Order: sequence, then C-alpha cells, then structure tokens
Amino acid sequence: MQIVISALVIGGISALLAAILTVADALVNNYGEVSIRVNDSKDLKVKGGATLLSTLASEKIFIPSACGGKGSCGLCKVRVLTDIGPILPTELPYLSEKEKKNNIRLSCQIKVKSDISIEIPEELFNIREYIASVSSIKDVTHDIKEVFFDLEDEIEFKAGQYVQLIVPAYGDIKGETMRAYSMSSQPSVKSGVELLIRLVPNGIVTTYVHK
Repeated sequence: MQIVISALVIGGISALLAAILTVADALVNNYGEVSIRVNDSKDLKVKGGATLLSTLASEKIFIPSACGGKGSCGLCKVRVLTDIGPILPTELPYLSEKEKKNNIRLSCQIKVKSDISIEIPEELFNIREYIASVSSIKDVTHDIKEVFFDLEDEIEFKAGQYVQLIVPAYGDIKGETMRAYSMSSQPSVKSGVELLIRLVPNGIVTTYVHK
C-alpha cells in the first residue's frame, strides 16, 4: 500500500510540475505582436516568440539556409540594427570579426521577442515559394533518388543555385522541416525542377523522400 501511495504521490507531483511548466512557458514566451523593420522601408507586424528566420519565412521573405534553421550551415546571416543582446555561442563559429563588429547575426538563432530592425540584401526579396507536385521518382543508386517536381509556375534559375524543399510533419517529427538541394535539371527547363537526393542516415527530409 505504501508503494502504491508513493507512486501516486510522485506521479501527482510530476503532473503538477508539468502543468506549472506549461503555464509558465505560455506566459514567458507570450511576446504578443512585435514589429520587424526591414531595410528601413518595409514594416512587418508579426507574432513574437519564433526565430527570425522562420518569422520572415512566414511573411514570404526567405533567408538562405541550407540546414533548415538548425544552426549548422551559417548561411542565414542578417544585419541587426537594434540591440537584441550578445552573440550566442551557437553563432560564434560562423561569424568573422568583421561581421561581429557589423552586428551580423544568424537569423535561425535569434528569437523575435520585441521590435527589431534588420538589413538584408535586396535580391532576397526575389526569392519566392513554389507549389509543386512530384511527377517522378527514380532510383539512381541504392541510396540516391532522382526526384522531378512539376511546378505550377515557371522558374528562373542559374546553374549552381539551389532550392529548399519543405516536408510536412511525419512520424515522430513535429512541424515542417526544410533542407536545401542543388538543382540537377537544366536552367532551360522552366516548368519543373529535378533534384538528386542522397539518403542520409536519420536525415529528416531525405528519409521522407526515400521512405
């Protein structure tokens, strides 16, 4: 009986702590509506709490990110003109001394908690999102698949450029995941995009494509 009571008490305390943490997280991370000023010309009203990278993407401003915002590629750099605190340890390996002095930050590592002003290259406004359907998947080798996407709208690109593929939540993966892949199709083909995707062990997007 004592063992059962102890187990019930511990379980009750754990449930109470979990509830407290959930409420505290909701209160602490409820930043409300904040403003992002881009290039001193464009103002965005957004919900605070998410990373700058994902927040901008929700507004159809796509900052390059080969790792999908995991902080392992160092591509999603923006210049931050407002004080948002010190550079994070996760950013340091990807920033030069000059970039640090110029307030360059990784947009995937900083959260939008209050009004913020940033600068990004104007050409990033030309990056757009495409809706596509998979028209073919072929095995090139045992671990490489050739995937061709038919696009609803024509695309213009140069050899060497890449697209970011977004896959939905599946299995134990919660939320959308994005990864970058170089296009293997010819730039003259404007109606679709071909990607060669190698299966990476435990890779979220490659596993989705292959399995």
